[in-house]
Amino acid sequence: HPWPLTARYVAKQGFSSAVDFAKALRAQSLQQAGRGWNATRTTMPRWMLEDRPCGAEPPDVELKSSVLEHARASLATKSGTESEKTLPTGGTMKIWRRSADCGACGVASGSVPLWRTEFRIANASPEEVFNVLVAKGAEPKWNSRVLRSNFTGFHGGARGVHEEFQSPKTLFYTWPPRELWEWQVANYSRATHTFLVAVTSQNSPATPQFSSKAVTAAQCMAAFELSLPADGADDTLVAVTQHLNPNVGAAAHLSFLWISEGERLLADFAAALATQAAQLRS
Repeated sequence: HPWPLTARYVAKQGFSSAVDFAKALRAQSLQQAGRGWNATRTTMPRWMLEDRPCGAEPPDVELKSSVLEHARASLATKSGTESEKTLPTGGTMKIWRRSADCGACGVASGSVPLWRTEFRIANASPEEVFNVLVAKGAEPKWNSRVLRSNFTGFHGGARGVHEEFQSPKTLFYTWPPRELWEWQVANYSRATHTFLVAVTSQNSPATPQFSSKAVTAAQCMAAFELSLPADGADDTLVAVTQHLNPNVGAAAHLSFLWISEGERLLADFAAALATQAAQLRS
């Protein structure tokens, strides 16, 4: 017991205090009742009366959920002109191409190719390929097309990305570099052991341009689904959707040159991704 007080003394003092509190509460309640207020009127602040959970507030993931939903829908569709292309690292890439409207970040909507591809990366797990794709800040180190990339903040469960990439060059025309301001999201399904990474353009540029010579483009959707093959090999099946409006503007009459380079660019990206994933494993 609390020395040098006796247990009886402590109990007596506690009981006395409880009785005094009850008397004071009753007196104040009677006084309050005499005011004649409506039964629903209270002096309590509203936040004290709301039925809120005791835990932390759930995070805002509205933007992330919206982008992931769009990504899954775009990956679920395989339609249009179908072809195959041999990859520089071996294997083949299945390609479906159709046209669809795309516009964002101040770029006027226009009909541009929507690419849907599938390929296999040998000797690399979905986790390893995911780690390469999700690290957008490091992409210029392995993807020669991406000149610069950095992060611009977080919103709604998504990460802001600003990147500048080299446009394709042809014998007839040299396109200036393009810049994108995007939201990047990611998801993992434990049930299917499937990773999903997606980026889509923001409504407007979030930071200054990297280069005054660059042209703002619109990325309506770039989604990458990574899964295990059915044969049980230690490989990764990659499904991709790419829907980019390069904003060719006055050079619209030469847009066919950009389209003709599309398959080659997709194949080069797949090869670079496979190479980087292999380096990550080693």
